[in-house]
Amino acid sequence: MELLFSVVIPAFNAEAYIAEAIESALNQIGVKIEVIVVDDGSTDNTLQVVESFKKRIRIIRQENMGAAAARNSAAQAAQGNVLAFLDADDIWMPQKLYIQSLKLNEGYKIVYTNRYNIGQLADLPEIQSNVVKMREGDIWEDLLFGNIITASSCVMKKECFRSLGGFRRDLPPCEDWDLWLRCAEIHSVGYCSEPLLKYRIHSGGTSRNYKMMSKMRRRVIAAAFCSHRGEKLPLLKKRQIMAQTWSTSAWDAAQAKDQLLAIRYYINALRMWPFIGTIWYDLARVIAGRI
Repeated sequence: MELLFSVVIPAFNAEAYIAEAIESALNQIGVKIEVIVVDDGSTDNTLQVVESFKKRIRIIRQENMGAAAARNSAAQAAQGNVLAFLDADDIWMPQKLYIQSLKLNEGYKIVYTNRYNIGQLADLPEIQSNVVKMREGDIWEDLLFGNIITASSCVMKKECFRSLGGFRRDLPPCEDWDLWLRCAEIHSVGYCSEPLLKYRIHSGGTSRNYKMMSKMRRRVIAAAFCSHRGEKLPLLKKRQIMAQTWSTSAWDAAQAKDQLLAIRYYINALRMWPFIGTIWYDLARVIAGRI
């Protein structure tokens, strides 16, 4: 079957970056695409920037309802048989979709890629795989320990997306992680080791809302534990997963200089599973004021 990629770009007050994102989608080589931008109730000049691309893209306007609703709206309007997600502040390499098309033709319903990190990196490396273990196949349990799939790196067969019900609107900003988990529970996941995405890290990113992220991480894990495979997980495995979930939230709080909350989160992690040396080490660093 010939592949047509529907590029899905949700945009809320994204005037600073969205033109570069759209250009990177339009510059894809070796594949057929359509680009759908959803203006999610922007109050800046996002719509004017988007409209400057005229007939090269499709535009959907809606009241501000969040990225999940915006992506779902674009998916509903998509004419392609593959959905390719791209956030308005990220950039694709020109060969991204072509390389992923080769993986899709192997039979995968979902394929993600490695990424470059750009912008305010702090302690992050330039290439994400230098700090995060990425692989393909049955990665459901890997995903339970943390979201290794960047939304802007991911493509998914539209039939698969619709069978899963799309993104849940009640899990911002972790709705993508939830969808990947629901997909990986039943489908093998493809992976491209080459960095094919430039992922922009900046102060306006939704991931900087560390308190909301912590709350939604726990909701995502709770939902996964209630799934068919989740109910079969051993109790000790669940405790290890929860320890990692609390530890990730603690690190975010520490990076935001919220020392007391970081300490509380690390203690919660150790209550779940006290046998992870790095958690003790990071807790000591926070108490000493070294993070």
